[in-house]
Order: sequence, then C-alpha cells, then structure tokens
Amino acid sequence: MTVYQPSPEDEAVLADVQRKYQRWREDRRPYEAAWFVNAAFYRGQQYVEYNANLARLTVPKAPPHRVRLKINKLQAKIRARISKFLKNRPKPIIVPPPTSTRTTSTRRRPRECSIISGAP
Repeated sequence: MTVYQPSPEDEAVLADVQRKYQRWREDRRPYEAAWFVNAAFYRGQQYVEYNANLARLTVPKAPPHRVRLKINKLQAKIRARISKFLKNRPKPIIVPPPTSTRTTSTRRRPRECSIISGAP
C-alpha cells in the first residue's frame, strides 16, 4: 500500500487552505451564537442559552415549581414570509448593458446581455 506524499506545491496549497479555513472560522465565530439561538427559537426551543465555553446550546434548569410554556410565534412569521417569496415563480428578464456605442448591436445580440433571474 502506497502512502501519499504531497509535493512542495501541494503542501503550499494545503497550508493555504488550512490557513483560510482557520481565518474564516474565526471571522464567523462572533455570529454563531446568534445563529444557533435563532435556529433553536425557530424549532420551538425558547429556553436555550448559548454557552461560549462549550460552544453549544444549553438549557438552564428551571425551578421545580415552574412550568415552561412554548408559544412559538416566530415560526408562523417565518413560514408566512417564505410562502410570500415562493408564491410566484421567478421570471428571468434580459437587461442590456449600460448605455454605450453598441446599443443598437446589443439589441440584436441578446447573448451579450446579462440575465437577471427572480425579477418580477
């Protein structure tokens, strides 16, 4: 069985990818807590907190006399917003490039135009 031995060029590429991965991971870390809490609220878990030491969601203990009610108003709002965006199919339209000297030739050759999908 042969073992892969990366060339110096491959090692440089691997090191670059690893460096970028670490940098982007650190860039998104401040936002992850809000992302996880928002996703938990959408799923109906209203009593979660983000523990930065463990980097995960935790549910704090409730006193034994407390009953936790779950009223998920967020899910209905998100479902309504998604259905509003998805009720009409996107219709692609052709938009000519900015005014130029080739305006008349652009009308004859639509392949040079940019297509914007999702415009009404």
